[in-house]
Amino acid sequence: TRTGPGADPQTDEVIRIAPVAPRWAEPAPRPPALESLLPELVGATNDAALGGNRDVGPDQADADHVALTACRDDQQAYETGPWNRRNGIFTLGLLDAIERLGPGATYRELMVAARCAVENARDRQVPTLYPADHDIVDQPFLGGVSRAPASALVMRYKRGSWEINAGSIHGIEAAAGEDVRVAVHLESPVREARVTRVRTELSVVEPLGWTPDTGRQYDVVLSRVPMPAVTVAVGGTSRDDPETARAVIDALRSAGPDGSPSPHLRLVPLDDPEKTPDLRVSTDGCRIRVHSFDGGPLTDDLTRADVHTAVARLEHIARWRTIRNLANRVSRLAGAVKIEVVVAEPGEISAPRDRAPAKPGDDGAVLLTYARAGDGWVPPMVFIRLRNTSDRPLYCVLLDLTDRHAVHPHLFPGRIIAPRNCGVAFDGGLVAFQLPEDRAVEPGAETRDYLQLLVSEEEFPATSFHLGALGTQRAVERSPSRSGSFTGILDQLGMTALHREAVRPPAAAPDWASSVLTVRTRVPEIS
Repeated sequence: TRTGPGADPQTDEVIRIAPVAPRWAEPAPRPPALESLLPELVGATNDAALGGNRDVGPDQADADHVALTACRDDQQAYETGPWNRRNGIFTLGLLDAIERLGPGATYRELMVAARCAVENARDRQVPTLYPADHDIVDQPFLGGVSRAPASALVMRYKRGSWEINAGSIHGIEAAAGEDVRVAVHLESPVREARVTRVRTELSVVEPLGWTPDTGRQYDVVLSRVPMPAVTVAVGGTSRDDPETARAVIDALRSAGPDGSPSPHLRLVPLDDPEKTPDLRVSTDGCRIRVHSFDGGPLTDDLTRADVHTAVARLEHIARWRTIRNLANRVSRLAGAVKIEVVVAEPGEISAPRDRAPAKPGDDGAVLLTYARAGDGWVPPMVFIRLRNTSDRPLYCVLLDLTDRHAVHPHLFPGRIIAPRNCGVAFDGGLVAFQLPEDRAVEPGAETRDYLQLLVSEEEFPATSFHLGALGTQRAVERSPSRSGSFTGILDQLGMTALHREAVRPPAAAPDWASSVLTVRTRVPEIS
């Protein structure tokens, strides 16, 4: 039952306590005569009889109407109330939703509210909306301009608990000890709920420090995601030196604050058949070297005396990987802004607006190649566009994650991109992709950059994502004066990615998304 302003005790009590019975109606003996229909329906029926408009594609044809039905076609709809005033449970729920949400509510919003009321009153009756995934259902009820939902996530009350419409199949993960939260979209101060149980299609949540209205559904966004520590295995082969391996393990177990284990890294056994470690440390011949999961070396050799340097480099790599793995799989902003790499033509100095971008190869990466110039090589020159394909302004930051485990936001440090418009890296200037200074420019040489785009409904500073190249400089240190200035979920995620320390909760909860485009830069073989 619903309480608070706008509640109807009589209607709500009928839904909650009155006996229910299946709805039943005498089937129509024959189709109704055309003249008994509304003019709009007469026209639609005549079009159908004539074969319809053959130029309309299937998607358009399927989206010429909206249907709100009381149950699925394999279920029964139920009614309730006294014998002389019986109403369908779905009808009561829909009318209540229309009264509460007002004339601007969309078909989708009304259906979420009505379904919540029906499922609270009856098992095995699930109201359905058709077409579920078309813009037409985002129009106001009975007419108006389409209005997209504020968020892909909705929090609602059902049978004694709160839930969101996303579960493990949508990428929600909540292992033991991990803290996954959602927050009411763009409300200040922040109102969060913690995920307590993850099911396939939904997740149960617990409001934190506030009492939501059980008769209302809330647009929410992901406000906190777990930052799982990067896994690392040490030694474990016949060639490894046990004492050196033990020194590395001891250093990892005391690398955190006050001698606690490193918050960035989690030790795992090398021979675990179900888990391949992200990183591996070899100690062959008392030399310490960090390898990737596929065995490729990531650092030079270090000695046992440099064990703390080895752990610092492991943590550096872990920070880099955590930033690259930032993801929000349940965001409505996913895919809203596209990264476009446009190869510059000779003599060109400003970014063209509409030239087609380079297409990624089968591996998903854009391949750029050096060009031969006399006895030397010239690096590829490109422009980078960020194309906002949505109908709303969005704040964007473009990070460059290099294969030397550096992160910098210099390409596009943060700016609002207008709807259906483009932002350009380096203010429209040329971007040179070239090998690092310590890597010889010779046939077959290659480097990789991971262009990571962060998109948000609200502005956020990008300085927290800065990370120097491995072994050259430390990441930006956190200080009390700096940490107090960060607000917004992306700032929180950025600070967590680099430092894994508590930061001030966001003042509002914007939706956000992340995407990565890999760019390979190669020196071609001389034919």
